Amino acid sequence: MHVLKGLWRPFVLAALYLACAAFWLAVFQAATGHTGWGAWFPAVASSGLILAWSLRAERQAAAAGPDASPARDGSEEELRVAREHLEKVVEFLPDATFVIDQDKKVIAWNRALELMTGTRKEDIIGQGDYAYAVPFCGERRPIIVDLTYDEGLTDPSHYEYVDRQNGAFVAETFVPSLYGGKGAHIWTAAWPLLDRDGRFTGAIESVRDISERKRVEEENRLHQQQLIQAERLAALGTLVSGVAHEINNPNFVVMSSATSLQNLWEDIVPILERHCAEEGDFVTGRTSYSELREDVPELFTALLKSSERIRYVVQELRDFAREYREDLSDTVSINAAVEAAVTLLSNMIKKSTLHFSVAYGDDLPAIRGDYRRLEQVAVNLVLNACQALTDKEQAISIRTCLDDGAGRVVLEVRDEGRGIPREDLGRIVDPFFTTRREIGGTGLGLSISSTIVQEHGGILVFDSEPGRGTTARVALPIVPACQEAAEVGSVDGA
Repeated sequence: MHVLKGLWRPFVLAALYLACAAFWLAVFQAATGHTGWGAWFPAVASSGLILAWSLRAERQAAAAGPDASPARDGSEEELRVAREHLEKVVEFLPDATFVIDQDKKVIAWNRALELMTGTRKEDIIGQGDYAYAVPFCGERRPIIVDLTYDEGLTDPSHYEYVDRQNGAFVAETFVPSLYGGKGAHIWTAAWPLLDRDGRFTGAIESVRDISERKRVEEENRLHQQQLIQAERLAALGTLVSGVAHEINNPNFVVMSSATSLQNLWEDIVPILERHCAEEGDFVTGRTSYSELREDVPELFTALLKSSERIRYVVQELRDFAREYREDLSDTVSINAAVEAAVTLLSNMIKKSTLHFSVAYGDDLPAIRGDYRRLEQVAVNLVLNACQALTDKEQAISIRTCLDDGAGRVVLEVRDEGRGIPREDLGRIVDPFFTTRREIGGTGLGLSISSTIVQEHGGILVFDSEPGRGTTARVALPIVPACQEAAEVGSVDGA
């Protein structure tokens, strides 16, 4: 009989062990979608922690009863040894894991979680009152693991999504406090721990760092958006070419007719002057000749200038939408690129501010790169400056100059708009980061501009103060004077 009592222990232990393994198998499958035998190893290893504490709770309660016996003490010792082995396995699991009991006190906090949060096991074991939330949220409040206790406790707005998969509560979010303030995107899953009667005895939560996966996803999305933009530019180029033809033809008629009428007016003025001298001032077209003599030349000048501006803007649009050549070997004038950008955005600038100024540096050396790509940078920076203004009395100023000591040409775009909060300043060139998503912002303009500047060997930095405005500064390396002279000489020699 004593032998039989000793034989049942391993069978019970194995049965409970495999039952608990089902928990982590489900969580693992929910996270990865993997259903093969490879899923069983982390599931079985991790489940040991659940078994350890559920058995400990039962044995401690039984040990306190009046029927305690040496045989039961022996069983307790065996379970204690098994628990210690399983705890050691769980301690070195790659996923950060913690366990709470039915009173929501922390009873497990593994090494991976210490590294992720900076909170030591010794400082949190036994702590209750949502102490486990502080390393993640900075405050004591319900988190995902508390959904296992009451689904109404946790606010889902703190997460990108909250879902229930195979009985586990899963969620994703970004936690800025992790890894000493570096922050991390995490996937987390929580599961209730129930005794053999289905009563709640605690819960377990596993936290996985998915920052790398998120980074790859964001890069893929950025590449996709860039491809879409390239396709749109290609389509725009085709459209602009057709529209340009339709605009340029009547515009050419306007220019040539205006020139002919201007020449005709100049030829007829002497005749009209003699008539006015002999007969006195006269009225034609409801206007006196004395007024026409002053106004007509100005009208012709304005007409010709406007027609020339139409031709120039259409040409700039065609050039801007032209298919991009990945060639950074041209010598480029930063002043020319900025001037083209200002021309393209002239209407936007007029609608945004009454105080716009441009100061072009004199005799700036050339830079190496692609003219259209640098023009795109200037367009994005000026466009952002316009969108940052909240009042037309706020100013925008553009300046180009030479930083002789650094050997760089500098473009500065300064606005007096709303400014950028300090916590956002380091993220404004991140793909898809925007504070204007509700009005159609994509978060790609500055990201693409930063990439272009880096491709040209330059730097793009921002200085901003909320309510005071923002300064964007682009610094690009100049073409060495000897190299520029050699290129000019080779062209002349050719």
